[in-house]
Amino acid sequence: MELGLSTWTYHSITIETAILTICKHAPLIHSLELWGNTPTHLNPVTCSPRHLATLKQLLRTNSLTPHSCHAPFDNLDLSDPTRNKQAINAIIKTMLFCREIECPMVIVHISASPGVKTPKALQQGKECTIEALRTIIDYKDTHHVKILLENLVPRPTYIRLGAEIEDLIDIADALDTKRVGICIDTGHSVLTKHDPCSDIQKAGSLLKSLHTNDNDGLQDLHMIPGNGIIKWNQIYQT
Repeated sequence: MELGLSTWTYHSITIETAILTICKHAPLIHSLELWGNTPTHLNPVTCSPRHLATLKQLLRTNSLTPHSCHAPFDNLDLSDPTRNKQAINAIIKTMLFCREIECPMVIVHISASPGVKTPKALQQGKECTIEALRTIIDYKDTHHVKILLENLVPRPTYIRLGAEIEDLIDIADALDTKRVGICIDTGHSVLTKHDPCSDIQKAGSLLKSLHTNDNDGLQDLHMIPGNGIIKWNQIYQT
């Protein structure tokens, strides 16, 4: 298992400052997830060629390897046919960004809040997501970048596509390609009332990345592992 750090830790500052801060305070970290959901930190959708070249050089100079880039997700929804074109466009542009900085994977949220009310609507959302992902996968110049589907935080009175690991497995299996895998967020698993170990085991060979964070079982607090309720010894042995 390779240990890395997400620049989400420093999402309130620019990506350049975040990288330099990581080099200074975490010198043993060499693999990064680039957090791409904020224009003030990094937005891969609008990143200019000049900024991209500067970022690539900064990573190389500091011997940092981009493990993945988290695609933007605010108000973007692959599962809604009335508004998924914007999400498709954002993910494609994130994948093109990844290609330029030699980043092999993009992390994707497949649905947005709040969710749907019925199992039938959930199935329709799943089918819509599969077709949207097919469009993304077939787009030229993105073929070397893998898409990792992240398990999501559930909603109290709605059914959220992606909160259950089985949904992600169904989607990946339907696409039948090695270019789609799964990223499990341990904190999200807990909020879905799952044992993260069980989600990891269910994902099997589709699992390509982990977002390791802790919480109190009630809120998505993104705490340091060991500061919440997750039994980390069991995860390390899974």
